[in-house]
Amino acid sequence: MKEIDLIDIYEHILNNDVEETTVVKKNGEHHAVLLPYDVFREMRAQSRTVAVRAEDIDDDMMDAILNSEVAEECEAFDHEMKE
Repeated sequence: MKEIDLIDIYEHILNNDVEETTVVKKNGEHHAVLLPYDVFREMRAQSRTVAVRAEDIDDDMMDAILNSEVAEECEAFDHEMKE
């Protein structure tokens, strides 16, 4: 994964194809992520994410949340939570 500073984002996009996930840092801290558009589209196509206000979660949805398990293939991203 590549890292760039926020101040360099315009020049980076202007002069490079975004071919890999790139972390954008602001004041030395992770701030945002650039990713190739085809990766974004694939993520959106596979997404089952729904935004719901906490008070709108019904019993069935809460049971689904409490009983859900992380898919084994997601373990490949565990290292990202440790950085």
